[in-house]
Amino acid sequence: MEAWFLADPEALALSYGEDFARNALRKNPRVEEILKADVVECLKQATRNTQKGAYHKTAHAPHILELLDPDKVRKPASECDRLFREILIEIEKSPAQGR
Repeated sequence: MEAWFLADPEALALSYGEDFARNALRKNPRVEEILKADVVECLKQATRNTQKGAYHKTAHAPHILELLDPDKVRKPASECDRLFREILIEIEKSPAQGR
């Protein structure tokens, strides 16, 4: 999941504010191929001087997920795209609720 964050650096910058160090993020057009340890480390480096402090999964990830632009993330993150497609299939299969 953290790899998806790298596909939308604007969302990260919005979440962390002006001291977010965008240049610390790994550049790879296929973000899911970056080793998890490298993803987490670059997130920590990019955020360490921010008011929120260094990236912490349980404290920060839910808010970042809310800010992500799905269109930006789905292209470089095939597993994210697959997740969205599967969710949409399930939604289409389920009967409308509350109607």
